[in-house]
Amino acid sequence: MSKIQNKTNDILDLLMKNEIHNLYTIIINQYSYETEILGQIVTAAREGMIHPSLMTPQELASTLKAIEQSIKKIYSIPMGTKRYEINEFQKITKIRIYYSNDRLVFDIVIPLIIDTELTLYRLTPVPMRHNQDNSSGWYMMDITYNNIAVTKGYKKFTTYTDQQLNECKETSIYKICNTPQPIQDNNERQPCEVQNFYKADTYANPELCTVKKINLKRSIYQKLKRKNTWIHAGKETLTVSCANLIDSFIIQTNDAGVIAINDISCRVYARDAVLTATEEIQITKYKDFTPVTNMNNILEKIPEHIHKFETDEKWEKGLAMQFTDLHDASKSLDEVQQMINQELSREQNQKHQFVHSNLLYVTIILAVISIILIIAIYIMIKCKYIRSTEVMEFPGRIVRYRAPNRNDYIRNYEETPFTPPPSLR
Repeated sequence: MSKIQNKTNDILDLLMKNEIHNLYTIIINQYSYETEILGQIVTAAREGMIHPSLMTPQELASTLKAIEQSIKKIYSIPMGTKRYEINEFQKITKIRIYYSNDRLVFDIVIPLIIDTELTLYRLTPVPMRHNQDNSSGWYMMDITYNNIAVTKGYKKFTTYTDQQLNECKETSIYKICNTPQPIQDNNERQPCEVQNFYKADTYANPELCTVKKINLKRSIYQKLKRKNTWIHAGKETLTVSCANLIDSFIIQTNDAGVIAINDISCRVYARDAVLTATEEIQITKYKDFTPVTNMNNILEKIPEHIHKFETDEKWEKGLAMQFTDLHDASKSLDEVQQMINQELSREQNQKHQFVHSNLLYVTIILAVISIILIIAIYIMIKCKYIRSTEVMEFPGRIVRYRAPNRNDYIRNYEETPFTPPPSLR
C-alpha cells in the first residue's frame, strides 16, 4: 500500500507540474498577446486610428450619437455616427496618446461643423481673342480670388487661399474647412468673377471687370482634373490619330475652347504638345462650371490703338505655361496705355534727337562753308590789294627817278680824251 501511495503522489506531482507548466505557458502567451496588442494600439494611435480592441465601430458610432445629442443644435459631428463612416471619420480626427497613472490615455479631438454645404471652385481665367477691323488681340479677365466656395444657388460665397485649403481635412466625400473669410452675399458690388456664378449672361456692373492684354505667342493646354478634357487657347493645327481610324485628320483652331477625347485610343498631336487620354478608375467626379459670358460689350470699348499694340513679354522656351501663370505675363489696359505713351514719347524723343542731330550737322556744315567763304573772300581781297599796290608804286618810282645833271655830263665829257679818227690825222 505504501508503494501504491507513493506512485499516486508521484503521478499527482507530475499532473500538478504539467498544469503549472500549461498555466505558465498560457500566462506567457497572454502576456505576449497583450503586449503585441498594446503595441498595435500605440501604433494605431500614432496613425490617428482607434484600435478595435479598445472600441468597436458599433460602440464608437453609438458613443458619437450620444455625444451629438448633448452638444448645441447649431453644431454637429461631421461623420462617424454610422458604422460605415468610421474609416472616413478617422481621417478628420486627431488622436493623442500619453501615459498617466499606469494607464494609457487617449485624447480624441473631433471637429464640430456648422452644416453649410459649399462647392469649391478653382478659378481659371481663359484668354479670349478679339478681332476688330484689321487688328486683333488676346485678352483675359483679371481675377481677385483664386478659390471661391459658393452655395447651391450661387447666391452666397466665401474665398480661400491655397494655404488655407491645405489646412482643410479632406475625405472621399467632402472637405472640412474653417471659414477665415465670412460668407458673403453675391451682389452687384462683388468682383466680376464672383458675379459670373450668379449672372453669367450679363454683367450688372461691367466697370468692375478688369481686362488684361496678353501677347499669346504659343498655345496653352490645361487638363481638367480626372477628365480627358483640356482647356485650350491659341492658334494651332491639331492632328487627331486613333487606333480604329486608318487615316488621321486635321483640325484648325484660332481661338479658345475645350478639347475632349472620348476614345482613349485617340491622341491629339499639336506643335508643342501631345494630348493622351487615360482611363479613369475612380468614381469621384468633379463638377466644372463654365459661365457663358458676353465680354464683347467690354472688349468693344477698348480703343483701337490698344488692339494694335503688342506687348513685349518674353516666354521662356521649354516652360510649361498654365492659364494660372498668365497673370504675370499679362498687362492691364492702363499698363498697356502707359506702355503706348512711353513708346510714343520714345519715338517723339527719337524724332527730336534726329531733328537736333540734323540741325547740328547743318550748323556745322554752314559754319565750315562760312569759314571757307571768309577765307576765300579774304584771299581775293588780299590779292586785289597787292595788285593795286604795285600799280601805284611804279609811277611813284618814275616820278622819283633823278635826271642826270648837266654838270655831270660836262664833267664826264671833259674827262674823256678826244682822239681824232685816222682820216683826219
